[in-house]
Amino acid sequence: MKTLGIAVINNNNNLSNNVRNTLFTYYSRYLYQQFNSPDEALKILADEYEYASLIWQGVFIRNHGLYELEISNQIANNTSNWLLCGHIMDEYKGSIFYFPKEKPNENNYFYLYPISVLINLKIWNEIGRPKFGGEQDVPIECLYNLERSKDNVHDTYTPLYLKPNEPKISKKQSSVHVKFGWNIINESIKNKYTVYNISEPMRKYQQYTYPENNVELYNHSFGVIQSLNSKRLSEPLITTINELHTNTYRVPIFNIFNTEKFDLNPLTEDRLNFQCYKKYYKDIDCIINTCQGFKDFIFAFGRKCPHRHNVIFIHYDYNESIIRKREQFIKNWDGRLESLLKYSNKDTPQRPIGLSRNKIKEKYNELIDNFNDILIYEDALSDFVTQWQKYKKSKHFYITQNLFDEYKNKKIKHLIEKINVKNVLFLYSDIFQWEHNILLYGIDGLLEIERNTVQHIKQGLDILMTESKELTFDGQLFRLI
Repeated sequence: MKTLGIAVINNNNNLSNNVRNTLFTYYSRYLYQQFNSPDEALKILADEYEYASLIWQGVFIRNHGLYELEISNQIANNTSNWLLCGHIMDEYKGSIFYFPKEKPNENNYFYLYPISVLINLKIWNEIGRPKFGGEQDVPIECLYNLERSKDNVHDTYTPLYLKPNEPKISKKQSSVHVKFGWNIINESIKNKYTVYNISEPMRKYQQYTYPENNVELYNHSFGVIQSLNSKRLSEPLITTINELHTNTYRVPIFNIFNTEKFDLNPLTEDRLNFQCYKKYYKDIDCIINTCQGFKDFIFAFGRKCPHRHNVIFIHYDYNESIIRKREQFIKNWDGRLESLLKYSNKDTPQRPIGLSRNKIKEKYNELIDNFNDILIYEDALSDFVTQWQKYKKSKHFYITQNLFDEYKNKKIKHLIEKINVKNVLFLYSDIFQWEHNILLYGIDGLLEIERNTVQHIKQGLDILMTESKELTFDGQLFRLI
């Protein structure tokens, strides 16, 4: 079985079609499965995974890779048997915290705030696959007594853990009003398993925007963010989306092997519209590409290229340091694995793959695998080295440009006119479908920006061909514009 399955719970039916479509596409970019209820999710995931991590609609992930790492760390750190980790809420303490002037109900029980949970599916199966349980009144004799931690994650109502205590709850009332998650907490306590809160490192990489607080305002705010036409905004949503978007721009990463996989074989050529590439590439005199990956090299000098010939290369990125690293890499690397390993270990500002010294050894295998992935586009290593030398000797231009600004400031267009090329292959990878752009601009907005950018680049050219990803799925398509 696989270790960890991550899924999204889409349980807010009052979200607008625009918001639901935006969130569905956003989560799909992470390849997360999506369900209408947590019980449905566990039932499906239990057949394939040892652990399930569920997040709710409205949670945004700051860093997908680090988030999954912290989930794995929380699993590893819980050395004893356990069933459940979640956002534990103490209803009694919460009532005192938020309504200090009102008399709290001492018979309130603990519940889970639906942000994220982590489930040990082996234990869940062993104890009969308990459901989470919704808001309702339950007989007092159904609840098992427990002990909450003295400390809290924050404030006074978020205990670090709940552990089994006396066999049954002993309270005056005959029933207790419970909220979401009460049953899976109760079943965990019943079976002598401690319930843990979500760890602080996990919390650091997830941001919840509380659509349930005011769904109408949430829907409105998403529309406003995507259309920029109003001042009445949901602050948690605005802050989170802007932070997600800004953080990526603030800490850029240069990865020379950031090349999407695409299979150039007869079975997939029709889907890629590869005939378009074969028909028009012979006339291409310029390839415009991002600063990540080898796609421009593969299309110009790969073994599938029907008309290998020298072209002019334009490399663009929004970040100046990425531009310089790309330039240094093309200038200095000779196309061989040995020199790549040596080059990657240099402690210089131009080091292209971001490996710290203490991580070099454990990253070498990954580096070698990535290199071998690139070799499949040539007939042999010697052929790759030969073609790489041709690529190095070609004319290369480098320009700092955010593609979302190109239609306005025309930096790339001015360079095209300056070097006087007329037949262009324009590559832009998944820039328009990047998940945080989907949140910020919306699907319709991104399609419009993509259309405007491509039409802007085409002006004055004889041929403009693109190899772009479709907005809503992970695939490429050659198009003649």
